[in-house]
Amino acid sequence: MVQQVADDSKLFNEVDYVGRDKIWSDYVKNEENSAKIWNGQWSFLKGNPLDLIKDKYPPKTPVQKLDLPTTLRVRSVTPISRYIKVEHSGPAPRTTTGEVGWRSADPKCQLEIYGHGRRPKQGILKQLNWPIEACL
Repeated sequence: MVQQVADDSKLFNEVDYVGRDKIWSDYVKNEENSAKIWNGQWSFLKGNPLDLIKDKYPPKTPVQKLDLPTTLRVRSVTPISRYIKVEHSGPAPRTTTGEVGWRSADPKCQLEIYGHGRRPKQGILKQLNWPIEACL
């Protein structure tokens, strides 16, 4: 296909102006014929696409509503605040890192479970008494 296009363009360049005009007029004539034929073969594409499938999917028939007994009816939604009461928990205390924790005054809920500012004083090599060359 690519070879054919390359051959056609080479041929087009070799033809004189009368030949080029003939090629162009044939091209325009083919376009006009295609436009006339298209309407007869593909005009269904111009309409609403739902019209194409309306026979395949008939419209839904309305469903008759049943009168349910009161025991089977769904109750209206009640606000959750009617069932759950949330009381004020007091001001949140400041933590040592400057962030606010929720109920962190309770010892089992504190954020700093390992104490204040803990960090190892030595490297792992000194703790294990290894030489520095052990890392390399």
